[in-house]
Amino acid sequence: MKKNILLIANSEWYLLNFRKDLLERLYEQKFNVILFYPYDKEPNQHLQKSFTIHRSPLQRGKLSLRNLFSFLHIFKKIISKEKPDLINAFGLQASVLLAISNFFFRVPCILSITGLGYTFLSNQFLAISIRKFLRLSSKFFFRRKYVSFIFQNNEDLKIFNEYGLILNRNAYLIFGSGVDTSFFYPNTKKEKKHYLNFLFSARLIKDKGINETLTAFKKIRDQYHETVLTITGDIDDLNPSSLSSSELDRLKAIKGVRYLGHVKNIKEIYDSVDIVVLPSYREGLSRVLIEAASCGLPIITSNAPGCRDVVEDNKNGFLVEAGSAHEIYVAMQKFHDNPSLISNFGKFSREIAISKFSSAKINQETITVYNHLLQL
Repeated sequence: MKKNILLIANSEWYLLNFRKDLLERLYEQKFNVILFYPYDKEPNQHLQKSFTIHRSPLQRGKLSLRNLFSFLHIFKKIISKEKPDLINAFGLQASVLLAISNFFFRVPCILSITGLGYTFLSNQFLAISIRKFLRLSSKFFFRRKYVSFIFQNNEDLKIFNEYGLILNRNAYLIFGSGVDTSFFYPNTKKEKKHYLNFLFSARLIKDKGINETLTAFKKIRDQYHETVLTITGDIDDLNPSSLSSSELDRLKAIKGVRYLGHVKNIKEIYDSVDIVVLPSYREGLSRVLIEAASCGLPIITSNAPGCRDVVEDNKNGFLVEAGSAHEIYVAMQKFHDNPSLISNFGKFSREIAISKFSSAKINQETITVYNHLLQL
């Protein structure tokens, strides 16, 4: 008999970019998958052909009583109609809403913590209030036998444990959402250049280390006048640490910066650059870094959760202190002084991606957790 699995996300983009392979595996293995996420006018046609879809009132970056009651109302209808055997929510916002809503139904559920971000990084009033709420409500909504967690790195698991949010026996560690290593593969026909092209690919928010990257690049550009910094990604109005429009304009005016905004085919960009730079303050597990590793690229990233999991220092890249423009500059300098590192580090990046982060491996680990919980 088919098992019904309800998957909850805060956007269609997330499902298509991070969980498409998992959805295909679940479909192949004859699970009946129900999707609950927000969309504009119509859901994606490809998803609609294979899965049952319910529209979510969730708004990324916003949590309110109105949000909660609307979510609970629709959630109740889905439980009654679809009768899921297991529920998996992706991301902190969706996980919190699921934990609260499911308190009344007690369906076995998984809260996939894909990163802590603003909620745990910021000391603004809103972030502090959310952390306080999570701590106070833990025994009611989170520390329940029917609630399990999937974390993408050990540090996030540790923080949730310190907040008293988890029952240790119900916590699993799975490194990210995986990457299709057959699609993200090294470009063996890369055009040889007499300059280096660094890539920063992420939302343009300060927590990703964009300002430190720009400071380091301007310094390295003063020494090597043809060095390029390619930037992909947009500002994010829903994130309090986003660059402003005026800051974006100043970024575009920096000599040597090649700003592309949002790109549809990031593989083409990986094929054209030499080194990826992403000095985030914290990640769940950076998708950009595992894609870059799979493409055989060396990496400069922070010695921070969700970043250092992808890089072995001085083997496939350099780990720098989060927030240190100087250390990013020093790492860039090393690649200029020793260009052979690019090839050597890139080969080891590819090995790491295949052994640790292939979507086949990650998705099988996820489905194994599903099957385990369905048998309890």
